[in-house]
Amino acid sequence: MTAEIGRQPWLVYGLIRTADGYSKNVSAGNTLFTLLGFMGMYSVLSILFIVLVYRTVSEGPPTGNLPLETQARPLTMA
Repeated sequence: MTAEIGRQPWLVYGLIRTADGYSKNVSAGNTLFTLLGFMGMYSVLSILFIVLVYRTVSEGPPTGNLPLETQARPLTMA
């Protein structure tokens, strides 16, 4: 209810009919163009995310000589 009142309060409160609440300036082509644009943008971002995660995971953990204080030590009971 809150979202609809925020979007079109004149429809919720009955000031105009629902059939009169749409924009006559926005065509179906504009809507389709916007939808396809957002789908394309999110597809590219998803593919980029998968590629970057795959590259990071394929590198694996760092190897080499770590300083003594950063190496894992066995847990002891104090």
